[in-house]
Amino acid sequence: GMPRGVDVGDTVVTVRARDGKGGGASQSWSVGVSHTNHAPVFVGVLDSIAVEDSLYQSLGYARDVDSALFGDVVRYRLIDPPSWLSIDSVSGLITGTPSGLNARDTVVTLMAYDVLSSSIDHPSASSGQSSLFTIHHSPLYIQHVNHPPAITYLPDSIATEDSLYVYYLTADDPDVRYGRDSLRTRMIAAPAWLSLDSTGWRLSGIPRWQNV
Repeated sequence: GMPRGVDVGDTVVTVRARDGKGGGASQSWSVGVSHTNHAPVFVGVLDSIAVEDSLYQSLGYARDVDSALFGDVVRYRLIDPPSWLSIDSVSGLITGTPSGLNARDTVVTLMAYDVLSSSIDHPSASSGQSSLFTIHHSPLYIQHVNHPPAITYLPDSIATEDSLYVYYLTADDPDVRYGRDSLRTRMIAAPAWLSLDSTGWRLSGIPRWQNV
């Protein structure tokens, strides 16, 4: 037969043999059923999409069949996680906010392992049981969010008649730093004396008396 968790412990087995003519003999012996520790089993999957600059939350959850009978408790750990991710070892809640540098496909490796409840309350106590663990690999895609460029310098608001006015456009876009965007400029409204050169960054012109 195959003992289960509820059968762990000592029991007595008695076997009797009869010869059918009134003769017989019996034999009894003790059988000790030892416990076999079982590794936790993951239930469900992690959310597979995170959004750049937004909080990502996903719950890793595992069950342990030894919890009810033997007091096993499941704990969690991330294996070589990206720098922006962290986990609550008790609840299994994974949280983090990815930046533009993290916007790519990655794999989250989650470990669930069991410990005896007695060893949690008294870490120095020897449980006599080796902890078992289960590894779960979950693909994660970090979705890129486009950021608009921002003008980083205010131009001189005063031009002088018959004198050259020059303004160099400056703008910043974090997506350029990540290699995803390239900045371009276009003049959409300006007086006739003002023009944007071929580089797209130098605005210049000479106002005349008609423009004063």
